[in-house]
Amino acid sequence: MKIRRNMVIWAELKNQGKCVQTGIRPCVVISNNTANAHSPVFTVMPGTTQDKKKDFPVHVKVTAKDVNGRLYKDTFFMGEQMCTIGERQIINVLGEINDEGVIQQINEVIVRELALDNENLNRGERNVLDNGQQ
Repeated sequence: MKIRRNMVIWAELKNQGKCVQTGIRPCVVISNNTANAHSPVFTVMPGTTQDKKKDFPVHVKVTAKDVNGRLYKDTFFMGEQMCTIGERQIINVLGEINDEGVIQQINEVIVRELALDNENLNRGERNVLDNGQQ
């Protein structure tokens, strides 16, 4: 099975404790395609159909029309839950996100969650130096 970035998959997430998504659930693949082609592990963003935190700044809503495939319910993919899974945890491929706006939102959530923008990277570097840590 060839896994690519922006695919929506069913995956079995291992139990890692309270407040972490577990069980069989939709996930969007966020690891790059070079890694995906050469590695048996993938970075994913788990999803939920519960909309309790629909306005959370690191969630992306994906609808059935955004996916070329079989996503049947609106799903909120959660940037704060990014994790690595092995290929054996992948149950099925549901489809691939085909909406460029949604793909851009996912990219922005990754940057926001990991503080990869220049302002945060520079601030983080100063904080480390200010605290006397290496």
